[in-house]
Amino acid sequence: MLEVVLGNRTNLADAAAKGVRVNRIEADAFAMNVLPIVHAIQAAGIGTLQGVADALDARGVRTARDGRWYPTTVRNLLRHDLPSVQHIAAERHAGAVFL
Repeated sequence: MLEVVLGNRTNLADAAAKGVRVNRIEADAFAMNVLPIVHAIQAAGIGTLQGVADALDARGVRTARDGRWYPTTVRNLLRHDLPSVQHIAAERHAGAVFL
């Protein structure tokens, strides 16, 4: 039986690294768009992750994968809210090359 191999296996590690980089850039961009909404919700007095998730759902804000918000989803988003992460994200976006 003839075995057919598709794709280029010689650069699999490079392709995987590029995929990870693109995913991080997209996650950072999504966070930068949604975090101001989260900050407004928190400024209105909603302080729990569940409360923020409920408020995002009530406003019609969808997650990056077009789903509902859960406390864990909000927590993961808030991890992008650190100044060091924002600085790194800005550098990534400045040097982003999409192939």
